[in-house]
Amino acid sequence: MKAELGSNGDVQLKNIIRTIQKEQNAIIRNTSDRIMVIQGAAGSGKTSIALHRIAYLLYHDRKNLKSSSVLVLSPNGVFSDSFRFSGMGQLQ
Repeated sequence: MKAELGSNGDVQLKNIIRTIQKEQNAIIRNTSDRIMVIQGAAGSGKTSIALHRIAYLLYHDRKNLKSSSVLVLSPNGVFSDSFRFSGMGQLQ
């Protein structure tokens, strides 16, 4: 992660990583719950945390978990577009 933050990568991603709070990090790195619902008020970071959780789980269990095993339920097209924009469009 330090290498990624030091590179010339996506500024938005770097800003999100820098602002992850302790409670959000616990959600991202939780490997004991196979199914998780992330809920919260508007603007609380649900989408960012969900994206980071998916990426973390795909990395953490890369031998067994593939992107085709991930189901993301989207309430609308704008939400779906945020996943495509983030480079996770293959999770459709």
